[in-house]
Amino acid sequence: CKIEINKIYALFVVIMFLCAVMPMVLAATTKEVTITFNPTGSIDINVSPSSHNFSSVSAGAWATNTSGSTFTLYNNGTVAMSTSINASNSANMTLNADGTPGLNQYSVRLLSGLSQAPAWIPAATGTNHDSNLGSNANKGFDLGLKLGNISVQHGWQTFTITFTGSIYTP
Repeated sequence: CKIEINKIYALFVVIMFLCAVMPMVLAATTKEVTITFNPTGSIDINVSPSSHNFSSVSAGAWATNTSGSTFTLYNNGTVAMSTSINASNSANMTLNADGTPGLNQYSVRLLSGLSQAPAWIPAATGTNHDSNLGSNANKGFDLGLKLGNISVQHGWQTFTITFTGSIYTP
């Protein structure tokens, strides 16, 4: 029984020693601070001029390209934006987005100015053509039009190029 008391006494001494040399927190608490905020910012996209007439375009040839930054893309907003571009089909001709327009088709090419130029403008949305246009910034650009062969005489054709701005995320 004396051996058992010595073991208990030795264990007690070891525990006392560990308590003296090891830091211990017996009643710790945690407090948090919750912070909320409402981020504000806007994209205000504009293109000038809002129309252009290529006039008479010969079948199977390039139209007279615009030059010297004929168009300007503006971000009048307060945050940087990424810009995607797409075009619509005209009245009775089809947009070809790879630069090889077939019969009764045409292609539109972004020639210069934006970061992804030169590039064919697609009909599908979501194609990024400029990755970071800062707030209150602008960039000039030019366009070209390529017409495929035609099977009949067409009247005036009109198509629309749509620029969509989204908040730039690096």
